[in-house]
Amino acid sequence: LLLFGSIALVVVLSRAAEGLGITGSWVTGGLMLLLNLAPFAMIRLVDDFRGTPRWIQVVGAVMFVVITGAIIATSGESTTVAEIVSVGWFVAVGGYAAIAFAREAGRTRGITQRRMAAIATGAMMFIAVIVVGLVEALIEGANPLLDAVIQAAALTSVIAFFLGFAPPAWIRRAWREPDLRAFMERSIHLTGVADEREAIAQLQQAAGDAFGAPGAAI
Repeated sequence: LLLFGSIALVVVLSRAAEGLGITGSWVTGGLMLLLNLAPFAMIRLVDDFRGTPRWIQVVGAVMFVVITGAIIATSGESTTVAEIVSVGWFVAVGGYAAIAFAREAGRTRGITQRRMAAIATGAMMFIAVIVVGLVEALIEGANPLLDAVIQAAALTSVIAFFLGFAPPAWIRRAWREPDLRAFMERSIHLTGVADEREAIAQLQQAAGDAFGAPGAAI
C-alpha cells in the first residue's frame, strides 16, 4: 500500500500542479519527498515476503530521514543536490529489492517462483524509470527517444507488478497447470517405488512443486 500509494499520490499531485499552473522548487521538493517513500516501501515489501536483517530496516529508515532532511533543506533553492542523492537512494535500495526478489525466485518453485520473478522484473523496471527520469531532469534536456523508453519501461513495470502481486485467475491457472501435470505424472510413477517412505517423500516434493510451496506434508 505504501509503495503504490506514494507513486499514485505523486502522479495525481504532479498532474494537479501542472493543471493549476503551480510551479516552483517547493512543488518539486514535495513530489520528490513522496517519491522517495517508494524505495523505503520496497525494503518493507522485501521484509514481508522473505524477511530481512534488522539492520537493513534501521539503515533504510535512517537514510530516508536523511534524504527527507536534504530535500526540505534545499526545497527553497536548487533541487540538484536532492536529485543526485535520490538517484543514489533509488539505485542502492531498488537494486537490493530487485536482487532480493530475484534470489527468492531462484529459491522457490512453481507459481511462487513465477510471481517472485515478475516482482523482481517490476522492481528493476521501476527503478530504471525513476533513475533515468531524474538524470534527464538533471541534464535539463528532454529527449523524445528517451521519453519513449521511459514510458515503455514504466508500462513493463506496471504489468510485472500486477502479475506478481495480483495475477488474474487465468494466469494463475496457466502458471500452475504444467506443475500440476508433472505432479500427476510423477504420482503415477510412484506406484513402482518399493520403499514407502521414499514414495511419500517424492510425493511431498511433487506436491510442493505443484503449488509453489517450500514443502508439503502427507
